[in-house]
Amino acid sequence: MDNEQVALARNKSTGHIYEWKGGTTFTNISTEVTMEITMEQAKKNLVIPVGLNAICNDNPLVYKLIKTLQLGAEEVKVER
Repeated sequence: MDNEQVALARNKSTGHIYEWKGGTTFTNISTEVTMEITMEQAKKNLVIPVGLNAICNDNPLVYKLIKTLQLGAEEVKVER
């Protein structure tokens, strides 16, 4: 990753994490499968885990750990 910033999205149904490559191209960071999706598919299926993005961009080893162990992410509910 070499100090590059990443933009990650999480599939609402599966918890799989995708790295945004630009436009409508996403790569599943566990399987390394890259795909093009429509804007409608992105809006319906993906969310931006802001906390996860911040952690991975501040700590590149966390991003590497997620990729290496093929981890997913769960939704975190914050009560106010």
